[in-house]
Amino acid sequence: MAVKIKTHRQAKRFQGMKFFQGFSKARSGQILINVTALVDMMTVLVLFLVMQFSTTGEMLFISKNLKMPIAKHGREVTPVPILSLDQDGELYFEGTVIASHLTSPGAEENWEIPALFAKLKSSASHNLLKIVNVQVDKNVDYSVLKRVLHTCEMAGYGKIRLAVGRESKLKKQI
Repeated sequence: MAVKIKTHRQAKRFQGMKFFQGFSKARSGQILINVTALVDMMTVLVLFLVMQFSTTGEMLFISKNLKMPIAKHGREVTPVPILSLDQDGELYFEGTVIASHLTSPGAEENWEIPALFAKLKSSASHNLLKIVNVQVDKNVDYSVLKRVLHTCEMAGYGKIRLAVGRESKLKKQI
């Protein structure tokens, strides 16, 4: 019995497709893929990830206009919610502005900052230790800082760490 060579595809649904009609008989069934664009995109992604990767493991991202006080002794920072208060009265939660133009409260004014209270309450399920890091510009009025600390306390964050700069880094900058 002779061997019969089929010249068409076995599945009838493939016979009418335009994709397979342009190939010659010698190359039927082969699909050629140009991977140059794929390699270019992967190179860009790898370079982006390498640039964003921090080898020092720093947890705080300090903005350029924030001048923090300096301390000789301290502990390393652990990953907990980060609050930043700059000299213009803008309050940042994890890098996004949640309140601006904060001032010291009057005698009859409420000390709580509603936006901060809501953010802390929503992140309470992720942070079981109830710890928050606070970084403050050294020129901020103490009553504004006290208002932020009061809001943290009312939201259930009893452990408040004030982030400061290292003395050794200060000597390198001078």
